[in-house]
Amino acid sequence: MSVVDAFTINRTADKDIVDINTISDTGLVEYLSSYSTGYTDPEGGVAEIVKFNKENNCMYLVSGKTQTLDIVKVNADGSTELVKKVDIAALGTANGFSAGDITSVDVNTGRDLVAIAVQNADYTDNGVIVTLDYEGNFVAKYEAGVQPDMVTFSPNGNCILSANEGEPREGYEATDPMGSVTVVDLNSKTVQTITFETFDSSRAQLVENGVLLKSGAAPSVDLEPEFIAVSSDSKTAYVTLQENNAVAALDLTSGTWKYVKGLGF
Repeated sequence: MSVVDAFTINRTADKDIVDINTISDTGLVEYLSSYSTGYTDPEGGVAEIVKFNKENNCMYLVSGKTQTLDIVKVNADGSTELVKKVDIAALGTANGFSAGDITSVDVNTGRDLVAIAVQNADYTDNGVIVTLDYEGNFVAKYEAGVQPDMVTFSPNGNCILSANEGEPREGYEATDPMGSVTVVDLNSKTVQTITFETFDSSRAQLVENGVLLKSGAAPSVDLEPEFIAVSSDSKTAYVTLQENNAVAALDLTSGTWKYVKGLGF
């Protein structure tokens, strides 16, 4: 079942017009409205990730194209209206962090916080996790690893985690930063970034287990976290390593890896 059965894009000289078939296959869902950033880009990333806040009926949308966080109201009839565009580059200038790509957003209603992942303008340097209030005002920043690509709150609301991809943006012959996961403890305000260096001595076992690694590359360099799901008890983070076709499990109590397991070729 899908909300939208099909759509076609009719390209004009100045913009894309999207014709949406709003008829549900089953009639169990109903199309209400859409929101457009007003931009297109052949490489994508214009409307990257969206999270809905049930407390204020707003969705928070990150755009790598405009380096903004769009706060969009969803009205009672389902229509949408832009409330505010938060300029993350300007926010970084005002609060001392470099703003490159903005890659992810999450909302925690227990703490009334919005968290965003912000990569450094220099892809080889550490990015930041930035927290905002519901209105998009700056609350705090926490240094993350290289290229934070996804951010999430733990179910108990005590931690923010980011999957730091650390991919080689200019090919493997250039700099390939370490992948990692950053864990921010919101109660103690402590930050820990966990790398994969403990697996460097067991590269052969990882490959035997089906983990895909570049020939000759150390696991700490070649393992690249993409996405995180946290267990309901907030004790374990499961991390997909997309390019390696593997999954890692992180013990959030000790801040140590339980395992990295390959999913095959």
